[in-house]
Amino acid sequence: DDVDDSSWRIYIGAEANLQRAVVRAKRGKYFRAALAARSAYGEYNRVVKRDPQFAEAYKGLGLLHLTFEYAPGFYKRFLKILGYSSAVGQGVAELNVAAESSLYNREEAKVILGVIDVVLFGSQRGGDELLRALYVEHPENPMFSHVLGFYLYSNRRVDEAIELFRASSDRFDDPDYFFIDYTDQFL
Repeated sequence: DDVDDSSWRIYIGAEANLQRAVVRAKRGKYFRAALAARSAYGEYNRVVKRDPQFAEAYKGLGLLHLTFEYAPGFYKRFLKILGYSSAVGQGVAELNVAAESSLYNREEAKVILGVIDVVLFGSQRGGDELLRALYVEHPENPMFSHVLGFYLYSNRRVDEAIELFRASSDRFDDPDYFFIDYTDQFL
């Protein structure tokens, strides 16, 4: 709170508010979650308006715009009352900015784009290339292998997915490896 009003300070505040929104939503405190998301939304927008080249802010802004865009009707009306807005495709465009230009959020934005490619678009937007490139770049990272495995599994490419999940599952007892519990479920 004592730091000057820089883009980084505003961005960190937005990230904290976005995390608060997620935690509150998971706990069923939807009104408080919406208020925290509203604060994050305002802060991300403030950073982007002040400095459009500050690519870090586009990941959070993109996530929020996707949430607004694909929320059920009742929630959309509630979100509009709170001052949210989104144009079709805006969230994906912002996530693409983060995936291409962000230093800190590049990998996370690519993972999100890959997952939404499966969940929202039926694997029509190149999520395979994004996730495969991340896995090739970081083969020891269990998150990238797991998300690529999920993508392949969701696209009925089970043999390829099993290889990734099995390699991860085989490292369950390795203290240097972070095990993702869903690996066994997918296997």
